[in-house]
Amino acid sequence: MVELRYIHNGREYVVNMSKKGELGEEGFVFNYSGKEYKLKAARFKENFYSIELDDKRFKAVVSKKEDTYHVFINGRIYQLLKASPTQKRARKGNEREDNKMRSPISGRVVKVLVEEGQRVEKGQEIMVIEAMKMEHTITAPYNGTVEKVLFKKGEQVEIREELVKIKKEEEK
Repeated sequence: MVELRYIHNGREYVVNMSKKGELGEEGFVFNYSGKEYKLKAARFKENFYSIELDDKRFKAVVSKKEDTYHVFINGRIYQLLKASPTQKRARKGNEREDNKMRSPISGRVVKVLVEEGQRVEKGQEIMVIEAMKMEHTITAPYNGTVEKVLFKKGEQVEIREELVKIKKEEEK
């Protein structure tokens, strides 16, 4: 049994996984919150996986940068920070500890929805990035004013590159 710890959206998840012979070479059983799940995962191309979780099947794309995994499933992206047993905090959304808006994926900018000098509100759509025919919308992590847009439509961005500079509004 192996204990895995990941942080997603500020919440820590602890999963216990073990190899399960009757599920074949690609089969695992994991326990989460007292419930047991059967998992089969097969890599069919670099970073591309076919996953069977209990009776559900889907495809996933997984990329890793440092201690963060970016998992794309059904058009959604999940950022999982590998956590140590003592680690309790995670980066949330697009806001990072260095207060820069960074790309969670490598891809092509398909929409830029703001311009320099524009006021934005927390949660407002800023930019859309496409990777492997899946779109990921970048949203403002706080209220502020756009100081600089660092990428234009059609440009390629790499994972963790700064996308937009936003001057945070002072909280009242």
